[in-house]
Amino acid sequence: MRAPEPGVGSRSRAVHAGLNFIERMGEAMMRNPRLHARYGSDLLLPFTIRRPAQTNEEAHALDVAARLATGWRSRHAGRVLPPDTPPSQLLDLMQGLYALKSLGLSEGGLR
Repeated sequence: MRAPEPGVGSRSRAVHAGLNFIERMGEAMMRNPRLHARYGSDLLLPFTIRRPAQTNEEAHALDVAARLATGWRSRHAGRVLPPDTPPSQLLDLMQGLYALKSLGLSEGGLR
């Protein structure tokens, strides 16, 4: 987890604290199969970050998003969906793949 640079204001500290909280909760969710199955891709959707990151906060958000996306991607790598896959699972997978693409992390065989 990236810490704010020395001398930064309370807004920056609050942003870093919030992102660190999202990362901890996301990691806990990824470890829980039931929660991951229901909400896994939802963790990735809020991260729309300019590249290259313009601020320390954006750089930290990109780091958090990349770590969560890597965890999500590793859980879905090699996954084959049966023909009768419920729409909710298809939506979850599509949302996750969209988030990976938006973050520039779509390589790696998932499509």
